[in-house]
Amino acid sequence: MGESLQGARVAARCDNPLIQLKAAASEVGIAELACFLGDASPDVVRIWPDEPPAIRPVWLIVHQDLRRSARIKVVSSAIADAFRRQSGLLRNGSRTGH
Repeated sequence: MGESLQGARVAARCDNPLIQLKAAASEVGIAELACFLGDASPDVVRIWPDEPPAIRPVWLIVHQDLRRSARIKVVSSAIADAFRRQSGLLRNGSRTGH
């Protein structure tokens, strides 16, 4: 949320959101989690509950040689449709009022 991390003590570094969730739930420290992960866990709380979540772009990458494949098109469309259907949950977690 724009706060400086200068002088902060890093307890762990990890790029796996499930491990980050487990660490935060085990009181190792704080983690920046997708709302749908954090809100679904009773063992963590939002630090800034009134702030809107950070929105990150999502890219679906397909190799150039495969992007015209019917199978790839079907799977890509299904993934995009799932993101559209779940956009509220992905943007806000279980707190649809925010």
